[in-house]
Amino acid sequence: MRFGRTAWRSAVTAAVVAAGLISVAASPTASAAGRTTIGEAAGAAQATRAVPYRDIGDSAYTGFLGGQVTFTQIDSRTVLMTGQFNEGFYEGEACLLHVGDLPAVTFQEIGATINPPGTSAFEHQFKDTTTDDVTGVQLRVVCDDNVIGTSDATVPA
Repeated sequence: MRFGRTAWRSAVTAAVVAAGLISVAASPTASAAGRTTIGEAAGAAQATRAVPYRDIGDSAYTGFLGGQVTFTQIDSRTVLMTGQFNEGFYEGEACLLHVGDLPAVTFQEIGATINPPGTSAFEHQFKDTTTDDVTGVQLRVVCDDNVIGTSDATVPA
């Protein structure tokens, strides 16, 4: 059986949505001829990254800079990071925490203050993330453009 171009696109889109690879936030609009054009569909549909379900309470952790960082699944799409560092920090530094391929977060965003030689306890929620995204990854702390610590890969707790 041979598909026409529109039927083929519809079949592929339906298969991709059914597989959970994208979700469609809005229905495509119809053109004057009653057909949906690619431009209209692209403007009307919004693809988002599919996040697999993880058990609430799943966790991973790593230790470095004299402390520990733990990641806990708090709902199906959110991971809570908690931690504290106890060595390696100096007053007045501007620091970032890199967690694998996730966007870096500033110490201000995670609520960490520097209390030499360590930091206060901190926490941060990563949305649209599961513990799979933070297991087997390295963490890196960068202060004033210098890497001051890199962790071993996180492991499941």
